[in-house]
Amino acid sequence: MESVGENAKTEITPEMAAILNRPSGPLAIDSKAEKIVVEPQVLMDKIFIPRPEKQRHFIAAFLFSFYFGILGADRFYLGKIFTGLLKLLTFGGLTIWAMVDLQLIVSGVMKDRWGNPLIDSKKYKKFAKKTIFWTYVFVLILILITVLALILSWPMIQPLIDKMMESINTLQSLNSATGSSQSVDINALQDLLKNYSGQ
Repeated sequence: MESVGENAKTEITPEMAAILNRPSGPLAIDSKAEKIVVEPQVLMDKIFIPRPEKQRHFIAAFLFSFYFGILGADRFYLGKIFTGLLKLLTFGGLTIWAMVDLQLIVSGVMKDRWGNPLIDSKKYKKFAKKTIFWTYVFVLILILITVLALILSWPMIQPLIDKMMESINTLQSLNSATGSSQSVDINALQDLLKNYSGQ
């Protein structure tokens, strides 16, 4: 094999091209040619990243993207190692990239590293859309319940906050009276703690 210059191309024999061509699609070669010239990246893809015998499944890609999208799990599953690492290091592009990838998978546009469409993407599209919808509904209801619980429990929380603020103010006045923050009377602190705990 020989390569020359920056835009180098690698020269391979027809036999080698036939071997490389076998698992991963055509190299657009002339089988009668004596010499075949191939770009190094294409050659590296054929040798080091062989095409899998089985295609990737839509459900697996969707679940990886939905639950672990910010960690790049969907991209690793689809054979896109470099972008998977990039997605992992950026926490899914601060979740924006993760959401875009999820949408691409659900819409059926996303393909694996070798350009293959995902298996059964049409069959499970509705399932994926319903899963996303009901998850968002559940999270929204959970947020509303939490906010409502905080609003309703505010009358019980407010006296505790007032008592805590009063204790802090008393402590500050004790500090200023003694002239040093380190020489506060222990009995005064114990009284404050008793008042705070309601004893």
